[in-house]
Order: sequence, then structure tokens, then C-alpha cells
Amino acid sequence: ATEQYAAFSADDDFLISDSLSKCAKFLENNLDFRTAQGKAALFTLKESGPFGTMDNVGSYWSKKEAEEKTGIERILHFGENYWVPQFSVHRTDELCEDLKNYSTMPDRAFGELIYCFLCICHGRSKFLDCLYLIRQVHGARYTMPDTFDWVSSLDWYPSFRIFTDTLVSALSKVDGIGEDEASEIVKQANKNGTPTIEGYMNIKSAKDILSKYGSAKIITANNVFAHADNLDEMLKSIK
Repeated sequence: ATEQYAAFSADDDFLISDSLSKCAKFLENNLDFRTAQGKAALFTLKESGPFGTMDNVGSYWSKKEAEEKTGIERILHFGENYWVPQFSVHRTDELCEDLKNYSTMPDRAFGELIYCFLCICHGRSKFLDCLYLIRQVHGARYTMPDTFDWVSSLDWYPSFRIFTDTLVSALSKVDGIGEDEASEIVKQANKNGTPTIEGYMNIKSAKDILSKYGSAKIITANNVFAHADNLDEMLKSIK
């Protein structure tokens, strides 16, 4: 690519040209920001396919930004308030840098996640008050997979390790911190919004979980049995 600025557009997206120019101009004048974007809307048609009668129009997002000064602050906030800066305006060389692991990630959903988290880790993101993107909602559009199907797939854990290791390395360089500290920040960002208990699954922890959260609807594990020292107790605690 030879253009100085770039934005990703899927086949069901319409980007507003004036808003693209505003975002590019902002980045030109604000080198401490990495991306910029405006508001986004969704619409559906009564008919299937790309043409038809308008059925519904609504908000996709209103104000999305990441103005925190440090990578740590941005990552922690982003972990609680995830959105997709993939569709923002970027400097082309920085977009290519953030996309390096996108196509090689075994799991497609982690491809999106690693790009978005790296983008926010590497720099600030600015919201501009303009209509920026319009997206068509239809049955064939890609959506994140069902949580159970996702975490139980063979590609989930290898992709999670790549995601974590890549983000730890990036955060360490951005904020000038050690990788151990960066690793703790990434763990915290992954946990944000999800109740997490660090420890082993045994009778005591199972009783604690049951008393605090109630019975589980789904229990899933990945490569656990091969590393369990007390398999009998772990199976009893699950029951």
C-alpha cells in the first residue's frame, strides 16, 4: 500500500468519505494518536441480499475511544469495554504492524482480538463526532462463535497462548516494563468483566463456587486431565 492512511472495510460496510478525511486529518495533526473514528449505524433490509426495502435503522456504536496515556491503562479499560478499532482510520504502516499476527492465528476470532488489543496497546484512539460507518445486518455476516464451541475447539488454547505472549511483549515495549509485570496486566485485562478464581479444582473450591455462584450450567476444560495430580478428587468436585 502506498497511501499514508488506511481503513478496513468489510463487504457489508459503507464508510463515509468526509468522515474518513476528518479522521485522517486528525491523525496528521496529532501524532500521539494511533487511530480515529466516528459514530456507526446499523440497518436491515426486509429482503435478503444486498438490495431491498429498508426495514430498520439503529445505532451500532456512539462514542468509542481510548485516550488513556499509557498502554497499561488502555489495555485494562479496553478489556472491560471491548470494541473493534479494526474499522478505524490508521496510518498505513501502523495498520500493517498491528495486523502481523492476524492471518496466521489458528483461531479466526483470536485474529480479530489480537489485532484490536495490539492497536489499543500501541497508541491512543480518538472519537470524532461524525457519522463514520454504516453496516448492513444480514444472516451471512460473520459473528463471534458461541462461547462453549469456541473455548472447546482445538485451536482455542494455542491461539490464546499466541494472543497472550504477543500482547505481553508489546505492552512491555510500549510502557518500558518487565515482561512479568506486563503478563500480570494482560491477565487482569483478560479477566475484566469475567469472575475468575485462581486455583485448583478440588472439593473445597467447588463448595466455594457453589455457595457464591450456584450450580454451573456448563463446565468445560482444555487439556486438564493430562496435568491433574488428583484426578479422582477433581472429577468428584465437578459432580
